[in-house]
This record gives sequence, structure tokens and C-alpha cells, in this order.
Amino acid sequence: LYNCSGADLLVDFSITLSVPSHGQIDASAVKNVLISALPRIEMNLNGIRIDRSSVSVQYYDSHS
Repeated sequence: LYNCSGADLLVDFSITLSVPSHGQIDASAVKNVLISALPRIEMNLNGIRIDRSSVSVQYYDSHS
């Protein structure tokens, strides 16, 4: 996450999306939806830029 206002500011955070491993949707589809929503998220965060290469989606075992 980078502040584009001129000041160098780096804030690390994570968002966890839980996707059941038996689901009909795969992790790449979920990631694509999240990536497509990033411009709006960035706008709502006052112009903060989110590094697309840091976005990942993982499955969880729903039987655990």
C-alpha cells in the first residue's frame, strides 16, 4: 500500500478471503474479481495505491 500524495508512506496490511476448497469457483477467479475492484478501493482510500503483485487468494480445507 503506497501513499501517492508525495510523502513516502508504506503500510502493510492483509485482507483474508476464505474460499472453500470444494467450491465451484477457483482461486484465480476470486483474485480477478478482487483485482478488478482495486481501483474503487484505492479511490475510497484517498488515492492509496495497492500493489497488485501482493494480492493472493488461498483455499481453505472446509473439512478441518
